Amino acid sequence: MVSPNIAIGTKGERKTFVCEHNVAPHVDKFSTPSMIRLMEQASSDSVQKYLEDDQVTVG
Repeated sequence: MVSPNIAIGTKGERKTFVCEHNVAPHVDKFSTPSMIRLMEQASSDSVQKYLEDDQVTVG
């Protein structure tokens, strides 16, 4: 169930460093899975204050 308290346009931010743990080895660039993980973490962080204690986000 979506919380009615989450405002449309809510924004989140996460920062990371590109290093050997999050690059695609064959091109030595920030990998797509790492980018998706970072976006999901930012999204989750941005709505935590709107969630009840028994609620979680899934990405």
